Amino acid sequence: MIGYLRGKLITCYEGKALIWIGAGESPLGIGYAVNLPQSTCYTNLKVGEILELFIYHHIREAAFDLYGFFSKSEKEIFMTLLSVSGIGPKLALSIISHLSPANLVESIFNKNRDVLLDIPGIGKKMAERIILELYDPIKKKIENDGTLAEEIKRTKMQNTPLKTIPQIMFDEAKEALMHLGFREGEIVNVFKQFESQTVAPESTEKLIRQALVQLS
Repeated sequence: MIGYLRGKLITCYEGKALIWIGAGESPLGIGYAVNLPQSTCYTNLKVGEILELFIYHHIREAAFDLYGFFSKSEKEIFMTLLSVSGIGPKLALSIISHLSPANLVESIFNKNRDVLLDIPGIGKKMAERIILELYDPIKKKIENDGTLAEEIKRTKMQNTPLKTIPQIMFDEAKEALMHLGFREGEIVNVFKQFESQTVAPESTEKLIRQALVQLS
């Protein structure tokens, strides 16, 4: 059972990373195809860089699939999602691709179905099932995991609008950028770079254009 990999990125294709594992200076090695989330920190990988991944090894009758994550908390949340009836590795990976562990945990803990409904492949019944089946385990996880609790606090701070950006402009720009595929956390981080501005952007469109320059 594979639980961790460290190796050189050879290429990325179809949501997978091909990672070369060698021994010392030997030119011989083996390449592992690892399924990755499709959030920005994974899609911006560069060929040749060294990756360290926590691995979930999914064994089924016809195949052996590897799913890799940069953090142990992502892997744990992924495995927790697999305990929900009707959720397999592909859907669990899609959820992880759209929500950070802190955002996902917070949405379940607050029973915020709307956040889950924004994820492709998640309908009303599935969103309700995720909350119903994971509420108690997630609550216990928050109580026992101080690191995760702190991460949730940081996420809440990230979602606080800036003083120089009106609330309605903040919300409209954030929603538009999320529809373009950017994650909420990275959008708010970009907005925070505008905090030194003494005058708010003239329009939502200009705010979006400014943000896109930073996000590209």
